[in-house]
Amino acid sequence: MSYVGFVGGDDETDLGGALAYGGTSQGAVNVGSYGIVASGLTSSNYTIGYVDGTLTVNPARLYVTADPKTKVEGTPDPLLTYTYIGTLFGTDAFTGALERVPGETVAGGPYQINQGTLTAGKNYTIGYEPNFLTITAAPVPPAAPNPVIPTISFDPLARPVVSVANQAIVQDLPFESFEVLAMDTDVGIRAASVAAPQSNAAAVLAAIAPAAGGKGKGSAGQQQPGSVEELANLEPAAGGAGQGAPAAGTEAAGNAGDDIACANSFLDNVPCEGEAQ
Repeated sequence: MSYVGFVGGDDETDLGGALAYGGTSQGAVNVGSYGIVASGLTSSNYTIGYVDGTLTVNPARLYVTADPKTKVEGTPDPLLTYTYIGTLFGTDAFTGALERVPGETVAGGPYQINQGTLTAGKNYTIGYEPNFLTITAAPVPPAAPNPVIPTISFDPLARPVVSVANQAIVQDLPFESFEVLAMDTDVGIRAASVAAPQSNAAAVLAAIAPAAGGKGKGSAGQQQPGSVEELANLEPAAGGAGQGAPAAGTEAAGNAGDDIACANSFLDNVPCEGEAQ
């Protein structure tokens, strides 16, 4: 409040009453211009007049800085965040969100992060410092390893030898684990790595090396083998030649081909020619 018009050394202390203010300025908090109306003073020596004033509410200043962000190519954007300097009054708060320049490639970046729709309302002026979103290349998945293909051979005991990465492993497995592939008089039965049904194993052995009194497949009187190794190590009968050789004077000496045919017939579930139906 200021005064004009006093004379003789008078001033506002010579006035009576109490100064009061009215108008739209009372309680104003939002940005804008508001009227101030004064009243209440009295004097016996002066006629008092008032000139209305104006209250101007200016916006508060906030300074916002975007946080730098990164993401891997092909993935969703991270949440764009920020920090700020200044004061939010009462229940005032930020609304809206930062926005970045469009683009999804590594080569097109980095992409600037702009203020977007971020605001604190009309009562604030925001100073803004942008930052950047950087897109990095997606990691290259490791190449699939080359498949390891084992090879199968047989040792002198007719056991299968599985070779993987130049390392040989002797598979000393029971006969039931293998299917008859071929038979000769030197090493007995050779086996493949194809599994045979468990129920066929005994019959396959019986068809190839029956007990004494059988139809000449294997040496008469020998123990029936239970595995490839046992079959390969059968003692030859008197006059026989080599492991697993048939005894002299039996039909088996001339029927090696019949043995192979019978073994194959058994695997095909077809009666062997000459065997009982």
